[in-house]
Amino acid sequence: MLASLINIITSPVDGFNYITKNFNWKHAFLPIVFLSIFNVISGTIMKEEVKEMNFDRASEWINNSDRMTDEQKDQALNSMEERMNGDPSIIGTIFIQDSIPPSFGSFPQWPIRILFWSLFALMAGNLFLGGGVSFGMVFTISSFAYLASVVEYIFKTGYQFITGDLMFFTGLGILNIGEQGAFINSFLTSLDLFAFWRVYLTGVGFTLVYNKSLNNCLGVLSGLWIFLSILGSGLGSFIASFFS
Repeated sequence: MLASLINIITSPVDGFNYITKNFNWKHAFLPIVFLSIFNVISGTIMKEEVKEMNFDRASEWINNSDRMTDEQKDQALNSMEERMNGDPSIIGTIFIQDSIPPSFGSFPQWPIRILFWSLFALMAGNLFLGGGVSFGMVFTISSFAYLASVVEYIFKTGYQFITGDLMFFTGLGILNIGEQGAFINSFLTSLDLFAFWRVYLTGVGFTLVYNKSLNNCLGVLSGLWIFLSILGSGLGSFIASFFS
């Protein structure tokens, strides 16, 4: 099984061929464990930088708020600074944020993201590629496809540690168009090389279970990826508007 983890990155066809022929949905949790470990490692290495970024963001929101008096703003800022400078609890240590923009999420993000991607990929695959592939199979393929994010953690956290710059993008987010949290900025940020790599790896797995060409599988999954990026960016900007 360890060899299949490596093969997903170095030889995806061989890796997914082993996984699909020796299918066990419980294997899907192995990549999630790896992602969770790297999530905590990334957050621990860049802890101070992430903490400073969160403080700056919260301070900007508080200072720009029309719902608070100056006295309330000072109290909120002082309270927040005390919490951030205090020793983290055990829960705070376990649920530490990673350093990967734009989400800067803690480790539960991975099972949630893989679950949602799997649900939509299953519907798209069974609808447009034909067949009755099970959710367990799609979830397992998606979970292993997300191993691309282990490489993302290593690459991006390494760069951040060297430069001290958290806002490092490997996609259209580098254009920095629009305000952070706005629809166009969120959408362009989601169009990332590592995100497409995950889509590509899912497509490789789909060729084996749907018996379709890679071009067909990638066409369906790329369209799904763009759709979900638009949907997620729209919802994110809508929610952000209530806090602006």
